[in-house]
Amino acid sequence: MAETSSPAAAAAAAAQTDAEREEALDRMLTRLALAEDARLAPLLARVLPYAITSLASPAASVRKLAIGECNTHKVGDNVASKYQSISGSNDDLVFADFCFHTVVYQTPPQGVGCPAGLSVAQSDRVTGKQPLKGDTLTSRKLGILNVIEAMQLAPEIVYPLYLAAASDSQESVTKRGEELLKRKASAVNLEDSNLMKKLFTLFNGTASAENIAAELKVAPAHSSLRVRLMGVFCRSIAAANAFPFDDDKDIGALYGELWEDIPSSERVTLQLYLPEIISLLCDSMSSSSWAGKRKSAKAIKKLCDALGESLSVHHNNILESLLKELPGRFWEGKDAILDALAALCSSCHTAMSAEDSGMPSVILNAVCAACSRKSKLYREAAFSCLQQVITAFKDPGFFNIVFPMLYEVSNRSVICKTRNSSSLTASSSAEQDETEGVSVSLDKVLNCVASSITVAFLQDIINQRKNILEIILNSLSPEESWQIKLSSFLCIKELCYKFQNPDGNNTWPEETTYLVEELFHSTAPKVVDVIRLVKIAQVHTAASECLLELSKLYRDFPLVDRKGPKFSGELAELCESEKSEQAKAFLKQCMDILKDFEDPTGLAMEMD
Repeated sequence: MAETSSPAAAAAAAAQTDAEREEALDRMLTRLALAEDARLAPLLARVLPYAITSLASPAASVRKLAIGECNTHKVGDNVASKYQSISGSNDDLVFADFCFHTVVYQTPPQGVGCPAGLSVAQSDRVTGKQPLKGDTLTSRKLGILNVIEAMQLAPEIVYPLYLAAASDSQESVTKRGEELLKRKASAVNLEDSNLMKKLFTLFNGTASAENIAAELKVAPAHSSLRVRLMGVFCRSIAAANAFPFDDDKDIGALYGELWEDIPSSERVTLQLYLPEIISLLCDSMSSSSWAGKRKSAKAIKKLCDALGESLSVHHNNILESLLKELPGRFWEGKDAILDALAALCSSCHTAMSAEDSGMPSVILNAVCAACSRKSKLYREAAFSCLQQVITAFKDPGFFNIVFPMLYEVSNRSVICKTRNSSSLTASSSAEQDETEGVSVSLDKVLNCVASSITVAFLQDIINQRKNILEIILNSLSPEESWQIKLSSFLCIKELCYKFQNPDGNNTWPEETTYLVEELFHSTAPKVVDVIRLVKIAQVHTAASECLLELSKLYRDFPLVDRKGPKFSGELAELCESEKSEQAKAFLKQCMDILKDFEDPTGLAMEMD
């Protein structure tokens, strides 16, 4: 009978008038004051939920009595002397813990399982026999926040509670928690060891501990609360000292768990807590720990990938932190800074340019400086970053800044390879240092060349035509790897696209004809050689497509005289033996275009 009547009793309690609720609270207060110590704990478990729910009542008299249930300072003089049995500081801490657990409580999915941040025992103590949900839970949390504020407890005691409230799933609780957090946070001593211990337990939980009973093991807090906690840890020396010396592993685990808890698809969750995330990442970036900097940079890249342009509102702080880290001494893993900067520029380039028209040049100069660093890994990351920066901002002026540097790096790479291949004796240490200083994958340089060609003015390309052709021809030499040849094909195609004329305008800068003719007659035979020598299907497809674009440009560009190519016969043989269907299709199209340029007499074919 008792169990079947509980829902009815709950409904009756909800329908109580203010006068009836006041009378009930008064009886509870008197009973609590007169209770013996042995019966105090179970009585509190029954009284507190009703009293806390009453804090949301619109009637001031009811709220006053409810506060009297929870705070002896509000109890009337007639029962104050008997109520002192629960008014000591230890009892205040017990009550504060109960309130903290209630605020942390979130209804588990399908109502099953232990809520994040709590143990089974703590959850049962908060909910009683009936699970809390909906408006009842929200009202109880708001009531707790009111009474805790009235109790004027030490900041270190209430700080975890306010953090949990500010990270709640209900907007009204979050708003109230943010308000109290801003008002009280400045007085909190973040070097308090007990406070840090409690926050670490909240963040990590104790589920992995072996010497704790199953019902007492605390689950880690939910993801939004953990974001806030990470920001707190970054501002506390006591928290930093709590990490083992092998902080790379531990910090990596914290960041990894955080990003696993917040999948990239949950963009709304990330945006909701974005200010705290940004503060956390920037604080970690400015720390003295290389591991912290590296993990922060990797997290920034993931954040940019997840939010894209939505991150633009907060790009300033991130950009400032990243640019500040680029100069100075090199440390292992610093290439992650460049990866993060590239991702940020790709996501927020519009906002950066709109806010400060000079910022793209500042970023470009910083990245170009990184391209000259000695570490090969760092240099390669810098060239990858440079390509993405050029592609993101699409500034035609970048070409004249970047291309001379790219040409120099390409030439030095060729010189070093020639010197190494011709020398049979051991290199001196000075020569080895020089080789290391210029060592970089040429494909990354060529990718930057292709991106700079895409954004450049036509006249600037014409001015550098000889150097561009030199870079391309060097990269197509048999000594270079097939990966470098793929990047070279990309440069050739970008040049071809640049000189296409869809508008029918035949006005071109002077010397354009020279570039188009040289591009076809000097590079097309090299591309055919690659198809013949390299036995990789991917290379055959890319080379055939590149050859097709060269043929189209040579056919469509307004040239006075077109000479037939010398490789038509070889091209027919390659097409016949080609195994890749896609490459074969490209080659057939090339043959259809080039047969129109053949000289029936065969004289042109024999000309040098």
